[in-house]
Amino acid sequence: MAKCYLVTSGEYSDYGVDGAFSSRENAQLWIDAHPRDDRPRFDIEELPLDPLVSELREGFRPYLVRMARNGDVSQVGTDEMPNGSPIDQGFDIHQNLFMWVLARDVQHAVKIVNEKRAQIIAENRWPEKPPPMTKEQKTNWEALEESYKRLGEKHLAEIESKRESDDEGGDLSSLEYKE
Repeated sequence: MAKCYLVTSGEYSDYGVDGAFSSRENAQLWIDAHPRDDRPRFDIEELPLDPLVSELREGFRPYLVRMARNGDVSQVGTDEMPNGSPIDQGFDIHQNLFMWVLARDVQHAVKIVNEKRAQIIAENRWPEKPPPMTKEQKTNWEALEESYKRLGEKHLAEIESKRESDDEGGDLSSLEYKE
């Protein structure tokens, strides 16, 4: 996959992109040509060019799925993928697996994460206890978790309703995420 190299500077509200380059060498050449006396430090960020475009054209969408070790789904919905990554995962403070995946629909997203869950368990990589968090991280996490819970409860109720009304065992292919 083709890449681009961004020269960036600043932090938070002062953060900005100073240039986009076709190679790391060109980005470094540009940095070396600019004195830094009155400017912040420059960084080079490597990013994929046109990330996930072919998958998106095929109808795939990003989904965030949160799943317990036993396979129970506590959250599923469309979400922005971090850094254009096709798959990103981790464990939350309740030791649930969370994963961003590209999928055709909700059912497909859950299937992908369930397969990954089985692999993690088989490889004995599921954490025994949650990773330690700072007080600030815990406060931020709880606020985020509450907002996801509200969205997730609404969507999971819709999934359950669809399952109950389907005589053929819960075909969720027509179900789409709605906020």
